[in-house]
Amino acid sequence: MERDEMPTGEVIELVDEDGGSHPFQILDLVSVDENQYLICTPLEEEEEHEEEAGEAFAFRVNEEEDETYLSEIEDEEEFAQVADEWRRKVGE
Repeated sequence: MERDEMPTGEVIELVDEDGGSHPFQILDLVSVDENQYLICTPLEEEEEHEEEAGEAFAFRVNEEEDETYLSEIEDEEEFAQVADEWRRKVGE
């Protein structure tokens, strides 16, 4: 996904481990160490998700052959680098 292809504002559906679908709005695309990450915010209005209001989530963009998919960032150091880069961009 190239920077000029960044789908900012686009709504995507992410599927959780239980098969549930959740809408997220794409806020930004950041690059760290030759990897790209989507910064997204959940769009659900349900009471059970009130604690997530205003939160942003980062997902690694993975590309294999002709397929692009997102994955969670499980490494704390990697997540910290992505969060720092996004804070830097937002602060500009």
